[in-house]
Amino acid sequence: MAKIDTTEYTANILSKELYFKRICNLFINAEQVEVNISGYFDFKALINNEPVTISDGRFDVGIDDDNFYIY
Repeated sequence: MAKIDTTEYTANILSKELYFKRICNLFINAEQVEVNISGYFDFKALINNEPVTISDGRFDVGIDDDNFYIY
């Protein structure tokens, strides 16, 4: 789903790419706190029959017991 202003549209994804650059454990006082994942993404889609391209997107995610299963 894509939201433009207050209207939601279904995005028809035409192509996509997801690249994981780094996955690392975060330790504090010798105890593992979370896993950090970072990388890049891009995609092309039709939203409301209009072509949309998102390129050079970047993400950083921290995963721990609060937002994922116990790893």
